[in-house]
Amino acid sequence: MIGFGSLSLAGCCFETSNAIIREADVSFNPLYNAVQGIQLAQQGRKMEALAYLREAVQREPVNAEVWLWLAHVTPDIHEYQNCIYQALVLSPNHQTARQMQDALMQTNSIPAPQFSGGTSPMNPFVLQSARKRQHRRRVWRRVLILAVIGFLLGGISAIIAIVVMELPTF
Repeated sequence: MIGFGSLSLAGCCFETSNAIIREADVSFNPLYNAVQGIQLAQQGRKMEALAYLREAVQREPVNAEVWLWLAHVTPDIHEYQNCIYQALVLSPNHQTARQMQDALMQTNSIPAPQFSGGTSPMNPFVLQSARKRQHRRRVWRRVLILAVIGFLLGGISAIIAIVVMELPTF
């Protein structure tokens, strides 16, 4: 395994990662794989985290933090380079991604990036469609929550009406 793991999380924003974990809801949230991968990575179980994080960047490729976590756990130098690249495409001023890129460039034995693996650089169309898909999911999640709330309130109102109608009058 390549020893980039300790380097990659030297300045990582754990607050953002913990925010991702806090908002996870297994039943609706497409970030479930990201959450599982981050938790496994934090526990030092990198090989287990790898599959979850790869799935997460395929489902939601617009999260720079998840790309950096994938860089942290991957043993493949080309995937590592690609992850840093993707994070910088999404968030050009991300401090940790910049530090990781600088450290990578200082290492002379690193070959030029080759994007023939499973994760390839995103073109603007893919990025735009991923953002639209993410927005649609958020909208549908809100619609579903409102529908459930409406259904529950309607049911409660009906029960109250039945109970009131059944009360004896004096």
